[in-house]
Amino acid sequence: MKGYLLRCTVSGGLESFAEAEVVEHVDAGSNRVKVVWHHRGHSGSLLDIIFRDGTEISGLLLQVLKLRFVDHVSLQVLSLEIPAADDINLLEWVTENCFEVSQLDRALEAFRLWKPLLDNTLASSALEGVLIATPALPQNLLEGTSQESMKTEAFHVNTIYTKPAVAKLAVQTFRELVEQEINNVEYQQTASSGILWVDAGAGSGALLQSLPQDSSLGVDLHPQHSSVHARDFFQVSTQWLQETAPKPFESICIISNPPFVEGTRGDYSIIGKFLKHATFQLKASFMGLIVPAKFAHAWKSFGLPIRLAYRMHLPKDSFYDPSTAESKHLQCYLLVFDLQPKQPTTLSGNAVSISDTDTHNELDDDCIHVIAQRDKGMHPNISTASFTSAVVQGLGRAGVPLGSSKHKNSIPLKAKLSKSLELFVELNPKRPLSIANSMSSRVQNHSLGWMSKSVKPPVALAMHQLSSGTPGDNQPTTASVVVDLMCGEGTLEYESMEHNDSPASTFRIVGDKSPEAIEQVAARCHDQELLMDFIVWDAQNLPLRKGIADVVLGDLPFAGSNKKKHQTPVAAATSSGTSDVSCSYPKVLASLVRVLTPSVGRTVLVSADSKALTHGTWKFAGYLKELWQTKLNIGGLAGRMLVLGRKDASWKDINLFVEKGGVDRSSVILTRARAVCGQFYLNDLLELQQDTTSNEGTTSLNLLSRVQLREEYCHVDQSLSQCYRFHFDPIVTNAQAKVLEKAIRLDLEKNPVIGTRMFYNREVARI
Repeated sequence: MKGYLLRCTVSGGLESFAEAEVVEHVDAGSNRVKVVWHHRGHSGSLLDIIFRDGTEISGLLLQVLKLRFVDHVSLQVLSLEIPAADDINLLEWVTENCFEVSQLDRALEAFRLWKPLLDNTLASSALEGVLIATPALPQNLLEGTSQESMKTEAFHVNTIYTKPAVAKLAVQTFRELVEQEINNVEYQQTASSGILWVDAGAGSGALLQSLPQDSSLGVDLHPQHSSVHARDFFQVSTQWLQETAPKPFESICIISNPPFVEGTRGDYSIIGKFLKHATFQLKASFMGLIVPAKFAHAWKSFGLPIRLAYRMHLPKDSFYDPSTAESKHLQCYLLVFDLQPKQPTTLSGNAVSISDTDTHNELDDDCIHVIAQRDKGMHPNISTASFTSAVVQGLGRAGVPLGSSKHKNSIPLKAKLSKSLELFVELNPKRPLSIANSMSSRVQNHSLGWMSKSVKPPVALAMHQLSSGTPGDNQPTTASVVVDLMCGEGTLEYESMEHNDSPASTFRIVGDKSPEAIEQVAARCHDQELLMDFIVWDAQNLPLRKGIADVVLGDLPFAGSNKKKHQTPVAAATSSGTSDVSCSYPKVLASLVRVLTPSVGRTVLVSADSKALTHGTWKFAGYLKELWQTKLNIGGLAGRMLVLGRKDASWKDINLFVEKGGVDRSSVILTRARAVCGQFYLNDLLELQQDTTSNEGTTSLNLLSRVQLREEYCHVDQSLSQCYRFHFDPIVTNAQAKVLEKAIRLDLEKNPVIGTRMFYNREVARI
């Protein structure tokens, strides 16, 4: 085998890590491969690994499959320059002339050779639950409902509601699936007539009004309908339901559109609380949730003993803003959970399964499944469908076996039409290498970056590598103390375990605001041979002494500059004003500045909110210097990864005329200077303030660390002077040190130390 080209997809921002990894592990200095960037961009990049002619690549595949910064790998089948032709002739050329069976056979031979290795290395990440076809809905989902009737009072949380037609569809589907489940043999003890239907977080009552009125009730903390009970769902108990329900019931089924913060870094923890309360406190049988599509991946991270039975895509524009009645579109599922699982999901009645895990077992041979893509700018008159048809016809004429993506032995073939026609066989279409090779993928119930509390494993690995040096550093450093500001699911810790090249003397301090997160990560890291301590803290006020950390790692949440309007918590009014519920980047940065070791400390920060991160680091430019940065693709958002180094402590020199040489007056001057500095303080954002009344809530410390006699000078007029160096506390910037120096000079001029007076510029000669 020779002349192979592998095209690898790399997430935006991780290009330097991926290239270094390929050169180190695949080529290993043998000059057997050539690494070329086919495309580099923020959203993602394409890296070509070209195996030189005569290179036996079978053994190198194992090294390729171990890559940690590469997502998907495709084997090139064909690459042909497009001749000058109109669109119709071009499609004919694609069909008739561009497929050589020998080249495709060579690629399929390699694929069959590698497939056992792929099967042993990569696991499928198919979603659980049977996918239900979404029934068709009327074009106008607001038909029959006036705009004014949709408007409601705004609250402290930007809220969206489900449209009535969508709510009716969701309730109808949920009821049919639940009744179908309880009619199975294992559920015969519970009749469908004995169900209490509960709408949790009923809001305007859209879901509740579609439920049976004689066997349902709705609860909401801020009800917007007269039939909804004003009660927090987390305070609902089985006893309260028995007292409040319209009639006795045998089982509880809950449907809800719970609050959530949508977006790449969305917070789905409240949805997890809904599931936990329904499962453990209410002992409900089934729960239907209208949630973001990403929650279909993330729900396992809560570790609940439940089963995702069904999922259904909601139509476009299924929601509306109650304050304006404007339509809102979110990629959402209706997820149906079996909270007391007894048997696998079965289908009957009118339920239509289009599960993405279905296979056609009657077909045993390999077949090709075509995925076509064309450059719209270069070929505006060629549709994707016509291009796909041309590719399929060409393959069919060449005698290539074709089949559906549902075929169990289907081999995906990507066809791309731009300046050239390229064909690639996808080697790992089901799961990215960066996920499959991560330590986090081996942790039970890890969301692998689908939730806000979890950074993606390859990004975590990049942060771990940056903690010892930036790309291109020839002399990486080893940190003695590493602090993780917000551990979340512990992805940073897991990736450092697998790829830990630091000595056992490295001590990690892991913290998070959530006690549950700390307990979970501590339990998972219990058996690892690493020195770790776990603390519940607020990253905006770290309970650590000054200068303790060599490295601080932080995967920061949204700070507020890029927030989407709907479903996003905003500042809530209080008696004393407003309280911002977001994480304050300046407070986090001020806190980490205190704990970083001056001169040698560094921090690696990642945020999808690049504006807030840039603004925050600019405010602390007096403490931190930029060592390295890159744009980072975080689920399509333009995030940023930043490495900052801690600046050294500031000092200032002051010269004094003295009556007698050889006398060290540093202790007396230190006392006087500290008294002057005592009139100043640093607030919680490390801003220098003059203390006029009270310094409550401020940083109480000696802004001046020590005073040192450096040298004595003899002037041409035989007078003597001494140079004293004033060393300020490490959290005093150079600009702040100038302010303090000016105050100290003024005090020493007005009230000189005995035997000294202020020095003025004159010609001097060193003794």
